[in-house]
This record gives sequence, C-alpha cells and structure tokens, in this order.
Amino acid sequence: MPTKTVFKHLVFTIDSDFTELVDAIGLDYTKCGTDIKVSVGLPADEVEQYFDKDPEIFCANVLNDTLAETCSKVTVRNAKEGQY
Repeated sequence: MPTKTVFKHLVFTIDSDFTELVDAIGLDYTKCGTDIKVSVGLPADEVEQYFDKDPEIFCANVLNDTLAETCSKVTVRNAKEGQY
C-alpha cells in the first residue's frame, strides 16, 4: 500500500527589495508592508532535513543565499489537503 506524503506550508518573510528575484524564480508571495511573504510547499521530511532555528539559514537551505540575506521570519504549518 503506498504511503501518503505529508507536506508542510512554509512562509518566509523577506524584504520587498527582492520582489523581482522572487518573480523571476516563479515563487508565490504576498506583499505585506515593506516585506513579502514567500510561500513554499515541501514534504515534511525535507523540512526536517533543511530546518534551522535561524531564519536566514533555513531560508538559504530551502530557497537561496541571496533571498536569505533579509529573511526575518519563517512560519511552518501543515499544508491543507491537496494544497501541494
């Protein structure tokens, strides 16, 4: 019987100066004041593999070093059914 992959919904808060780069990469985001909230879905086992308490390091592990330079917060939630 196949196992069901559990996904996590990650939201990285980064400076809106990086909006062009986020657009070029094709990531989903919302604008919030002077920041943007970048949404990413990952399997739970990958979240565990890449996780770090420091938001800059976690962002670098999942996205890239350039976006991580201004990452101030990361929120990890369970993804809704069929979301990713």
